[in-house]
Amino acid sequence: MALATLLLAGCGPDTAPTNVEPMQPEDSDGPALEGTRPEDTALDNEMDPMRDESVDDPERYLYAEAEMLPVGTSGVTGVVRFEQRGDMLHISGQISGLAPGDHGLHIHETGDCSGPGAASAGPHFSPAGDPHGSAQEPDARHHAGDLGNITADGNGIADFELIDVELQLGSSSYSIIGRAVIVHANADDLVTQPAGDAGPRIACAVISPVLQPAYGSLRR
Repeated sequence: MALATLLLAGCGPDTAPTNVEPMQPEDSDGPALEGTRPEDTALDNEMDPMRDESVDDPERYLYAEAEMLPVGTSGVTGVVRFEQRGDMLHISGQISGLAPGDHGLHIHETGDCSGPGAASAGPHFSPAGDPHGSAQEPDARHHAGDLGNITADGNGIADFELIDVELQLGSSSYSIIGRAVIVHANADDLVTQPAGDAGPRIACAVISPVLQPAYGSLRR
C-alpha cells in the first residue's frame, strides 16, 4: 500500500503518460505461481498468507450446522448453527412446524437419523457418563448434550440462542461434529432420567462442519 501511494503521488497532472508494453507470461524471470489466477479461490491457494488454517485442521473448526428434517410425519424442519468462540460454543437456530410451547433440544450420541423414530441416534451425548439434568444450572450434573428447551410461538416457530461451555467443535472427546441434534415433542423437565420425559423425537439432523471463507468470518 505504501508503494502504491508513492507511485500515485509521483503521477500528477503535469506528468506525461508513458506507454509501456504489457509483460507477457513468457517474459517473466521466474515461474508463474499456481493458484494466483483471478478465478482461483482463496481456499485453493496454499500460498495465500491470510489463509485460515481452520479450513484444514479439524481441531480448529469454527462453524457447524444441522439441517433439521422431520421424523416420520411430524413436519418439523429448521436449522441449528454452531459457532466456536474460544471456549464457548454459541448455538442458534430456527425450528418451524412445532406445537406452541416448550420442546426438548438435545445432542445425541450417534449421527444417524435413519431409524424409526430416529432411535438410531442413540441416547443423549454424555462423554463423562453424567445423568440427565439442566445445563442452565452451573453446579448441576447433566449430559453434555442436554441443551434444555426451545420455545415455539403461536405460529409454531422457535427462534433461539444459547451458549454452552462444555460442548466443542473439532476432535476432542466433547466434539459434537458428526453427532445428531434432536428436537422432541414435549418439554424437557430437566429431572426425569434418562431423557427428561421429553417425548418422541420429531426432528433430527447430523451436525456437519462448515468451512468458512479464508478471508474474514462467516457472515449470516
